[in-house]
Amino acid sequence: MAVRKFSSSKFDVIWLFGVWLLVGFFSLWIHARQNPDSRGPVFSFRELDNIHDLLGLIEGLVSFNVCFWLLSLVLGKSWPSDFIWMTWPLLQMIYLTMSTCPMNSTWGWTTILPHCSGTWGWQATLQLALTFLWGARLFVNFVDRGGVRHEKSRYTEMRKNFGAAYGVISFFTVFAAQTTMMFVGCLPMFTIVRSTLISPGHSICGAIICFFGIMIEHNADLEMDTFVKLRTWKRKQMMENKEVLDTGLWGWSRHPNYCGQLMFWWGTWFASIQQEEEHFNYPRSTYFAHVHFKKFGVFVFAPALVSIYFHVIADHMDGTQLENKKDEYKEYMLRVTSPIMIFPPSAYKPWLKICDCSRKLDDRTKKEKIK
Repeated sequence: MAVRKFSSSKFDVIWLFGVWLLVGFFSLWIHARQNPDSRGPVFSFRELDNIHDLLGLIEGLVSFNVCFWLLSLVLGKSWPSDFIWMTWPLLQMIYLTMSTCPMNSTWGWTTILPHCSGTWGWQATLQLALTFLWGARLFVNFVDRGGVRHEKSRYTEMRKNFGAAYGVISFFTVFAAQTTMMFVGCLPMFTIVRSTLISPGHSICGAIICFFGIMIEHNADLEMDTFVKLRTWKRKQMMENKEVLDTGLWGWSRHPNYCGQLMFWWGTWFASIQQEEEHFNYPRSTYFAHVHFKKFGVFVFAPALVSIYFHVIADHMDGTQLENKKDEYKEYMLRVTSPIMIFPPSAYKPWLKICDCSRKLDDRTKKEKIK
């Protein structure tokens, strides 16, 4: 059986990640032990425990941003921001579960794991497992693409455009802006852990959406990595090759990996939908008629803002690719019309006519051609 070999830089990545996760885990755990059981029927930020935890998490995230931003200045790379994105949701889920459930005072296995006397919800366990899977996939992908020696192309481009000012600007654009959107996307986790009025149907459907989102993101990245390796090999062999991947998931969406990301955040929100206690046992035929829609939409803004954020990134990347690859990427954009969502081109074209996106695309490509 073949054994996968890691370079020394990848071992450095794993070591740094392990230390960061260990410190973050125990710091959140110690803080969580100070809080009483805050699990209740309907989640609300009107409760002081929830406000206390929200402010504590914000304080912790700001501290992590400052520390990892300073580390990025020392290293001359912006990859520390990726560590926050791939690990903070898991740490937040661990913190919420520990702060929700009282702990044993004596040291032991039950001290580390929540001991909730029957109030521990399986929905929180399921979401915790999915969040771990999501973060682990991002971490493995980060290591496979170069680890600490690699930097995303958009960060490199920003470094060139801003010059010496990039160090200061990166704190607000690369670190603060991205992690703020991530934190907003994590808000439904409060409800998943601390509400007892989430129906099994919502939890299961949300988990399915999250799982398929993780699988789509994994397959999209795998297709892109395979394509890049093949393109590099053909260049070395002086063989003709194409610069744009237009098969598989990339034949239906220009950024299918972002589609997987959005599915994870929307699935997390769907798994947090609450309903009123007196409507919990209604028959299936009248179930949806008695859902409390105020609770239904309490955190709907979270995945909506994350969706806007990823659409802005996708639009920026399309502009960069159009500038670098010219006509080949222009033809790709005209052929694969969906920027993020995975739809057959024939099914997505009617939406282009409604929003008049086809005319905007033609104008954009004409401007690039003039340049």
